[in-house]
Amino acid sequence: LHNRGLENIQDTVSVRMGVTVRRSSIRTLPTADPIFEEPQASMFDSMQETAIDPAEAVLILHTSNDGQYYYIQMYNYSGWVATADIALTNDRKQWLNYVNPQKFLTVTGKAYQVTNGTEMLFYQMGSRISFTKKNKFGYTITIPQRDAQGNLKEKSTFITSAASLHEGYLPYTRNNIIQEAFYYLDEPYGWGGLKNSVDCSSFIANLYRTVGIFLPRNADQQETVAGQHFPFTNLDESGIYNSIAQNCRPGDAFFMDGHVMLYLGEVDNVPYVIDALGSYTQDIDGEKIRHHILHVVVNDLSLTVFSGKSFAAVLTSAVSFHQ
Repeated sequence: LHNRGLENIQDTVSVRMGVTVRRSSIRTLPTADPIFEEPQASMFDSMQETAIDPAEAVLILHTSNDGQYYYIQMYNYSGWVATADIALTNDRKQWLNYVNPQKFLTVTGKAYQVTNGTEMLFYQMGSRISFTKKNKFGYTITIPQRDAQGNLKEKSTFITSAASLHEGYLPYTRNNIIQEAFYYLDEPYGWGGLKNSVDCSSFIANLYRTVGIFLPRNADQQETVAGQHFPFTNLDESGIYNSIAQNCRPGDAFFMDGHVMLYLGEVDNVPYVIDALGSYTQDIDGEKIRHHILHVVVNDLSLTVFSGKSFAAVLTSAVSFHQ
């Protein structure tokens, strides 16, 4: 807590511009040390907020007392990121090229890696990689780097064309959204982007940014953004199923408290979703048994939460996101 250096914050703060040079964690506090709710270590590190990909433009609002962390604002989140993972620039035009690149490749596979010297850069689905030239074999891309003084320098390297890269965004179709989702099937659950994987809301966000729709980080915020909304809060379970059948289309997002899923459609009048599922609870002879799934899976809505209600019964809304 002391390392935040809140006593150093002035009434007026000079905002600095930065670019991430590798995939990095955004932390609740300026520390890499994990904090768990239980005495033993688990994958649910309470200090882990989310992850940020290489070549993302950020605003730097503050520096920790030890100088090892910046407090940053990205397009959909804020938190502490290691200073070693961010390069500074005073060139606004250069910085805006990362905010809104004019020529770029979108990662459409679950991930893409680029060799940068001795380091392997990891770009998750939906990341954008700027390029300057292309030929029939591939692209000359721009890799942001950090010099010895912490400033931004750019390196050009050639990569061959790949099935997991698409020039610009994918066309916004429901088929594309669903196809992207299945690249993640059986992938491990990654709380806050740990394990270079996804949790429920980053899973949805990654799918939609491949088509140029940039959503908030967390599920409860995603539920409120622009689009066509179908509220379920005043419906019983039967009414929710009827509303799904009448109003929802594959590729819509289903929301419950703290969780989001992608609707796939119905088979024999049973709705199915694909989601990064942490767990569900089953009542067996009065004993509540929690089943830890911790993977991206396809499931119906009959799974139950701790209260004993089905996923369907606790749905709050469905949203069809629009550009």
